[in-house]
Amino acid sequence: MSDKELIEEISQKKDEGAFTIFYNKYYRLLYEWAFRKTSDVELANEITQYFWITFWEEPGIIKTDANDSANKFLLHHFTYRMLDFLKSPYVKTLSDAGRISFEELENELSYTHVSEEYEIKEFESVVTDFFNDMPDKMGEIFMMLYRDGYTIRETAEILKINERTVKYKSKNAVDALKKMMDKKSV
Repeated sequence: MSDKELIEEISQKKDEGAFTIFYNKYYRLLYEWAFRKTSDVELANEITQYFWITFWEEPGIIKTDANDSANKFLLHHFTYRMLDFLKSPYVKTLSDAGRISFEELENELSYTHVSEEYEIKEFESVVTDFFNDMPDKMGEIFMMLYRDGYTIRETAEILKINERTVKYKSKNAVDALKKMMDKKSV
């Protein structure tokens, strides 16, 4: 199921199975983002849990792109929900105890988000063009794994190819991307 279909199932039917699939697909990405910004395991867990509760209550707030993927919008929305959480009275009491400076974190998140959004769009454009020209499903495999968040097994099943082939072509695609990026930086 696409992200759009999963979100619709969660919105319309409160389908726990669809929620579990969506959660498993994006939990790690969101948790790692929260941890990188807070450097606090407990706080990252709380932020991520807060987001998933909010998402369950109102899944329609997450939009999808033309490919029915929520990946691009999810991190953007998550960042704002993280800021909401960090401004909450519960977290402010932790801040008073010297745990973390939330004003500094908010400023950093706001600034890095704009900068990262611009860099990501530019990078995505270059990467998409690059992988559209690749042979033997190599580009498609890379995009499914790294842009769309599919696992190696899911990618193999969707494309009806062997998992080893997915791993091999993915490695070749990453190597080709590294070479292209090295040439651009020279």
